[in-house]
Amino acid sequence: MAVRATFCACGCHPFSAPLKPRVTVFIDAQNFFKQAQRCFGDIVVSHENYDPLLLANHVVAAVPGGILQTVRYYSGLPWMAHGHLGEADLGNTLNARIRHYVSTGGGIFIPTLKQLAYRPPPTAGGRPLGREKGIDVAIAIDVVMGALDDDFDAAIIVSQDKDLNDISRAVGTVRKRTGKWKHLVSAFNVPVGAATAKGIAQSGITGTFWVKIDRTAYEGFRASSDFRTRHKTGDGVPFPADYEYVGHVRTSMCIPSAAIRMAYAPGKTFGPCPACKGPIFWARYTRFK
Repeated sequence: MAVRATFCACGCHPFSAPLKPRVTVFIDAQNFFKQAQRCFGDIVVSHENYDPLLLANHVVAAVPGGILQTVRYYSGLPWMAHGHLGEADLGNTLNARIRHYVSTGGGIFIPTLKQLAYRPPPTAGGRPLGREKGIDVAIAIDVVMGALDDDFDAAIIVSQDKDLNDISRAVGTVRKRTGKWKHLVSAFNVPVGAATAKGIAQSGITGTFWVKIDRTAYEGFRASSDFRTRHKTGDGVPFPADYEYVGHVRTSMCIPSAAIRMAYAPGKTFGPCPACKGPIFWARYTRFK
């Protein structure tokens, strides 16, 4: 009796896999982080708080015998749109993250940054609305071209973006024309607790093998630093001339929603909260360069 071949969800034949598949991980940074905020409910920071290298090493285990060779990291780049220094601070934080992972990634970390497009603030003095443009297109092109050029045996896409659903069809065509084994994986967060009732999608990219990441796994690749500059009351650190304003993160219950920024002259030190005089952490904001 003939035995029917069993194929993976992505269309590849598992028995044709190399013993040590070369794996490239493609991380849609903001898509993954925003989904973590929705799924887990208590991630309140405004910047990505995970280590992309630890994340990549976690998901590569989904490919038996897989050898991680490249981590491709895609993100929109904030800038000081409409004069908003908070957006500039996010841009500087991202630049610091990129420098860190490029220098410590052993040559496998490759970032792709695209400047955010902004709409004016909905209210006077409010924060402009930033939107990523071209990230999904960049990922799709890099995955398909990587398959054509035989840069990897397995591609792990860390995203749930449904705009990427056609990737499996394109890579399937490459597989047929070249006769080479190409495996596609989609890794994404899944909701826990009360978040399961919010209608959050629990499906990955169509035509890929799905790897679900729960809260316990996410905690395993939290970043050890948030890469922001912080000074607390009493540090006595002189304020450098190249930074113009500071904001603060309160450690007291004094007006928790207040967003205070003050102009600082060079040499001024960091003091207590101007309202309650309690200890606080000061955050440095700089104009985007």
